[in-house]
Amino acid sequence: MGDRKSEILELATELIQTRGYSAFSYQNISDRLGIRKASIHHHYPKKEDLGKAVLENYTDRAKKNLQLVAETSNDPWQRLDGFFELVRSTQQKGDRICCIGSVHAALSVVPNEIGETANNLAHFILSWLSKVLRDGRKEGNMTFLGEPETQALAIFCAMQGALQMDRAESDGILESVIVQLRNNLSG
Repeated sequence: MGDRKSEILELATELIQTRGYSAFSYQNISDRLGIRKASIHHHYPKKEDLGKAVLENYTDRAKKNLQLVAETSNDPWQRLDGFFELVRSTQQKGDRICCIGSVHAALSVVPNEIGETANNLAHFILSWLSKVLRDGRKEGNMTFLGEPETQALAIFCAMQGALQMDRAESDGILESVIVQLRNNLSG
């Protein structure tokens, strides 16, 4: 991917995570990068093309990171902590929320293909977390009520909400929620 195309993609990712899909324009990108809007249209003819590219790139990164976490440890706690670290990395970029949460918050106004891409990533993460929880329960070192899939959904939703609350409050909310989730799973 060329440098300019990468810059546009990275800035669009930031804008989706900080403003939302509907609240940024090619003019915002043009102003920030000091380029003409025609340069953006050259790489991404429509905003929908750019939004789709952002979500596909975000999906590729998330999947690679979670696969790496799974490959580097068989310990369910270390894998769960690897997931929490990915969530922290979003928060540490400053004033950002997860692209999935941003798109889901505006699902009624984002193009269908972008919403579907966000949904597919959410389902991948939920499946990944379910496996971690299933393994943790099987090994006897994670305890929780209900099915692993339901617990994975609770963790995923807690992380989405914690990112948003942490951004609004800047009060260590994300860390508090992670500690509480770990304590709940410890029994």
